[in-house]
Amino acid sequence: MQEIRCFLVAYEGDQEIGCRAGQHCGAGSLGRPNPKASFNDGSGFCRVREVSLITTSRLSSGRKTKARQGGYAGGKAPIGYKAERDDKALTLDEEKASTVRRVFELRYEKHDASLKKIADILSGEGYTTKEGRQFHPMQVKRILDRKAFYEGIYRYSGVEAEGQHQAIIWPVIHL
Repeated sequence: MQEIRCFLVAYEGDQEIGCRAGQHCGAGSLGRPNPKASFNDGSGFCRVREVSLITTSRLSSGRKTKARQGGYAGGKAPIGYKAERDDKALTLDEEKASTVRRVFELRYEKHDASLKKIADILSGEGYTTKEGRQFHPMQVKRILDRKAFYEGIYRYSGVEAEGQHQAIIWPVIHL
């Protein structure tokens, strides 16, 4: 694994025409410095910001390991769950979990209803988003798209595992 360190390099367009001060390993996605990671220091040279491919790789590897164990790899918790700092699993937000259950009930009962219709029904019944606002079709879609997650399956970057989080809905078995 190569690591890019700070250095000064001159560019003419995308073409490197020389470098100055510091070590230059030239590691970019195509074996050359990445111009997108550069900024002009005003002297006609560009200084490449410190980028650690090793750190990025380690973070990604850690998230995948956590995912294989069914742990949440980070980010904003989906509606129905709370993510507490230092907790390894998401905890159930029972009030919002009932909202998620209602979304899937409506989809099952009114399978031909549009996302807008479901959002309108939810709002009319007093259900709100995680932020306490009325539902919009895109929010309903996001919930429906996370069906496997709400069934207790965790997917992250090609990894699928039984989640450490409590399922909100249960798979429907068709006989």
